[in-house]
Amino acid sequence: MNTWDARFIAMALHVSDWSKDPNRKSGAVLVTPDLRKISTGFNGLPKGIEDTDSRLSDRELKNMMTVHAELNAIFNAGFSPATCTLYTTSFPCHECAKGIIQTGVARLVTPKARSFDHPRWGKSWALAMTMMTEVKWLQIDFWEADE
Repeated sequence: MNTWDARFIAMALHVSDWSKDPNRKSGAVLVTPDLRKISTGFNGLPKGIEDTDSRLSDRELKNMMTVHAELNAIFNAGFSPATCTLYTTSFPCHECAKGIIQTGVARLVTPKARSFDHPRWGKSWALAMTMMTEVKWLQIDFWEADE
């Protein structure tokens, strides 16, 4: 892993702390090839939607309302992420993989999925991996997460 990768992973880890999710905090950083334009995202409810304790403590409702860090970084970019690198603190779900692929992100730096046997996310992670590896322009680099 190069120095820039380490810096942007550290930034994604820092951004993940901004999430109000009581169960899981995820962060993402989107960077242009010249390392200049940066967009960040963390998992949370959409803009203008109140982060109430009742919403955040109801796991099913929270999961249906939450925008994941990867998509938030893409939505917040204000520019096309085609050719960019996306750094994430969690392996993307299948919904985020669709956004990563559709917008043309060129490189993903992410931890490996903890297990495709995970009861809640395993099928989603497996499908995400299948889709992302079919896309010839998308390079996936893994880093070791402390989980």
